[in-house]
Amino acid sequence: MNAYFKKLILNAGLLGVTYKDFRRSLAIQMYREGYRKTGVVKDIMQYLGIRSYSAMRKILNSDPKMLHDMIKGIHKRI
Repeated sequence: MNAYFKKLILNAGLLGVTYKDFRRSLAIQMYREGYRKTGVVKDIMQYLGIRSYSAMRKILNSDPKMLHDMIKGIHKRI
């Protein structure tokens, strides 16, 4: 998967983009699509080659939509 992303970046001529950016975006999107299904995180980890659950949690916790929703919820309570 990493080799595919590297080739994609090179062919597209994207500057400042790494394969990790694509992998992170794909993981977040896959998680959003299958949010309530069991075993989704494990499946995403296997598909993208992420071995550590803590690494996966860091990726998912950096989801901009989730962070926005959390801040929005806090703001409503103030």
